[in-house]
Amino acid sequence: MRQGSIKWWAQWHRAHHRYVDTGLDPYNARRGLFYSHLGWTIFRRDERDWDVDISDLENDPVVVWQDRYYYPLSLLACFGLPTMIPWLGWADWRGGLYFAGLCRMVVAYHSTFAVNSFAHWSGSQPFSRTTTARDNFIVGLIALGEGYHNFHHEFPTDYRNGVRWYDLDVSKWVILLLEQLQLATNLHKVSDDVIDSCRRQYRQEKQLPPADTFSADHGEVPPIEWDEYVQQAESGRALVAVAGFVYDVSNFVDRHPGGEKILKTAMGRDATAMFHGGGHNHSLAASNILSTMLVYVIRGGGRVELLNKKEKQSQ
Repeated sequence: MRQGSIKWWAQWHRAHHRYVDTGLDPYNARRGLFYSHLGWTIFRRDERDWDVDISDLENDPVVVWQDRYYYPLSLLACFGLPTMIPWLGWADWRGGLYFAGLCRMVVAYHSTFAVNSFAHWSGSQPFSRTTTARDNFIVGLIALGEGYHNFHHEFPTDYRNGVRWYDLDVSKWVILLLEQLQLATNLHKVSDDVIDSCRRQYRQEKQLPPADTFSADHGEVPPIEWDEYVQQAESGRALVAVAGFVYDVSNFVDRHPGGEKILKTAMGRDATAMFHGGGHNHSLAASNILSTMLVYVIRGGGRVELLNKKEKQSQ
């Protein structure tokens, strides 16, 4: 389709998720339908403005090879082969170039761009209204299932877009087929409990305050001193503190949508500000997923509360 190399596309997609609906969002829907559909291809953002972890891509030999030879590969796949096959098969290189090359690419472009534009402009929001992302059935038909965009923004690590068995999601079925052929592995799937909890909470409350999104029973969680939390994190345990609670993210580090690097910088620190807008304004779904990793409650509150208490005691 000639939409950029794997490395380029993934970097822009990760930036879109991290900075969605802000000035740093490469497809910012709040700048209007034209911008999110085509304008971003004209008025490009400077990638140096983004703090996006792509170290995994830079260390992947296939991604590096494809990025290095992207232009000759894309020209061959998008125009060379579509022109050559009709020419050799039935002497119609013009038809191959026009229909299988140019027309196909235009249709593919606009089908994909519709996800960035129309799926942020019109449709339902069954999981959250914190972003402009929407589930749009028409976009799903055009983009082979990519129209379930509200779900995708709430659960970006899930390989599915249409989570229900009857949802039209061709991409999901292709990925499942690739898994059966052992060409795709380690597919990530958010648990039904987390998805149902998010949908139920959103229907009931529309939008919960951040402090109420952590639904675990805090009364049964063992307490821990702040210094002990820091010590365990420095010893190598993947612990993160958010709003006075400590979470063990060891099984989530390699699945964090923002990359491992960002999550690792939060370990052993008070990541409350990072979680609630400082680094990324996480969704209700993210809060529910985080709540499943709860291991401790910090005695006396978080680090800021402890510092305030010490200052009052010294006065």
